[in-house]
Amino acid sequence: MLRHLSIAVVTAACILMAPVLSAHSGILNTARITFTEDAMLVNTEVALREILLVHGLRDEAQGGLDADAITAAVERHGDYVTRHLEVMAGGERLTGRVLQHTPPAAFSTPSQTKYRFQLRYVYGDLKPAEVTLRQNMLREFSVTGGHPWHVTYLFGVTQANGKVQHVSLSPSQDLKIETGFGTKLSDGSAGDDTAPSGQVVADSIAMEKGKALPPGILLALAVAAAVASVVMALRQRRRTS
Repeated sequence: MLRHLSIAVVTAACILMAPVLSAHSGILNTARITFTEDAMLVNTEVALREILLVHGLRDEAQGGLDADAITAAVERHGDYVTRHLEVMAGGERLTGRVLQHTPPAAFSTPSQTKYRFQLRYVYGDLKPAEVTLRQNMLREFSVTGGHPWHVTYLFGVTQANGKVQHVSLSPSQDLKIETGFGTKLSDGSAGDDTAPSGQVVADSIAMEKGKALPPGILLALAVAAAVASVVMALRQRRRTS
């Protein structure tokens, strides 16, 4: 039940934040990180809005989209992602490589239409105990008023030992993630989801601080953060009992 409640909290946060991010200078990307024996694999969804901005393409509000131009931009965009999603291990920056990209099954607004990119960051025989992630997507682009775009990532992480967790990453922050090498899950916890600590929701609230958000959305986010904290406390009590 705790596992299902954990997933529900993250899902609710994503649903609640989607219209808020679309209405402001924010983009929400999701990604799945998997640690293998020699590399960190990242399967990420990238908003079409990001691709249009980076490659200077017009969207529908400016006279329509050029399908061929978008296809060419997507081919180049993987390099942008690997340059702006930094991965550090053992004090060194890992080199990211694009394995493949996949177009969306359906098209919607530029902020909701997502292309999938599979990335690979090799650490070889190093097998680090943790990696540090940092991202600065679209920070070189400004919106009305001179404010930079704000891209937030929601990560689902599968460690080498099978442990699963959910974390978020805002621009110019350092996020340390355990890889799971050299550690084992406790009995009965294999494959279980760790409860989100509230950071997913709290980061989104901080991102929107100072903006005119409807009180109902702020209340819903606060409730989601509180539920996440309760789930975390219950899980910790269960493991120590």
